[in-house]
Amino acid sequence: MRFWKRILPGLVSLAVGATVWWSLMHRLWWPDIPPKSDLDPQALLLANDLEHVWGLIETERGKLEPMRQINPEWDFMGRTFFILGQAYLALRVPERKMQCLRASDARREDTLAMETKHGMTHFLLSYHSRSPWVQQPPRSVFVDGEIALC
Repeated sequence: MRFWKRILPGLVSLAVGATVWWSLMHRLWWPDIPPKSDLDPQALLLANDLEHVWGLIETERGKLEPMRQINPEWDFMGRTFFILGQAYLALRVPERKMQCLRASDARREDTLAMETKHGMTHFLLSYHSRSPWVQQPPRSVFVDGEIALC
């Protein structure tokens, strides 16, 4: 009984404090979203460069191959972040919507084609071959999840 007399007031206080905190949190941390017209011109230049690099056919990807050699997961995550960035840019700059959608669709199709051609291990580090996969047939939550996200 002594245990509950010591613990119960603390638990009640924590519950009350969490309830008050949760109900006021939206007033304390309101996101500072700039107006759509404040898009940094540097962002558009970067988007154009990335669209050019990611839009190249597989044999001409000189800029991407060093990244794949260092870490194939960076290549895969770069694809994901490119598609997410294109989605954000399409929302911020409506006149680029179709261009962003075409670039995203092309990247997604290329990613699926590479997975089909090389298998999911094409996007994984060498850890995948250190021991047998527990799940059969082998699947990667990392690869499947990123593909499903895009």
